Amino acid sequence: MRLRSVVVFVALALAGCGSNNTAATIPSASPVPAPAPMPVPGPTPAPAPIPAPAGPKFTVNGVVHDGKDGSPLAGVTVTLAPIGLCGHTVPGLVSTTTVTDAQGRYSVVQDATQLFSVVGGGGEGEARFMRTGFDDLCGVLLLRGDRNINVTLPRAGCYTFPNVPNPMVTRGADFIEFSWSRIEGVRDYLVEVGPVEGFDPTDTAFRAPTALQTMTGGATRYRWNTPNLVPGNYWVGVSAKGDCGMGGFINIPLRFSYP
Repeated sequence: MRLRSVVVFVALALAGCGSNNTAATIPSASPVPAPAPMPVPGPTPAPAPIPAPAGPKFTVNGVVHDGKDGSPLAGVTVTLAPIGLCGHTVPGLVSTTTVTDAQGRYSVVQDATQLFSVVGGGGEGEARFMRTGFDDLCGVLLLRGDRNINVTLPRAGCYTFPNVPNPMVTRGADFIEFSWSRIEGVRDYLVEVGPVEGFDPTDTAFRAPTALQTMTGGATRYRWNTPNLVPGNYWVGVSAKGDCGMGGFINIPLRFSYP
């Protein structure tokens, strides 16, 4: 009887001890994150085109003068373009334009690749100077490098006579004489001579009169005694002056050789 009581007591004790202990908690597994979607590669961009090598660039600058009194002329539109600028319009013509400042100055940078290539290098195009109230000045321009071009823009209708005969050139042992037809209403004439120096024969409007530039006092001939000219080719042009001021060439400048 005592043994049974001990067994019961031990069993109850064990049962009591078990009721005071909390069972161990097994942590639940963390959810496995889904893999991020891989970006789909886009098409490989085409390589940028390699720009064509830049061609030579020429600077044309100078001063535009008023044919009335020779003062600097502001507001003149100066345009450079390939052949097709003067006399008619060419669709799609690429041009470079600027306007003269208060001192009549202008400067244009021209890409030679936009001009017609010429033998010996450079390019040929045309240049136009225009402003309301003045006659346009437009002609062929040959560029083999930078050029300085000073022009006088005639007042509208001021002594521009394209049908006047070319001046005559008489050469003697120690003189050159130029003569031309008289124009009604003209008070004076300007004679200009310069070297051709390999320029295109059609480049007549913008040549520099580096050999001679003189007024004749109204005479229709000019005798140039002992001209200090090196042998070569030259051009001569005559302009008329009247009440409206200085006009343009009364004819296409004539080419001559010396001696």
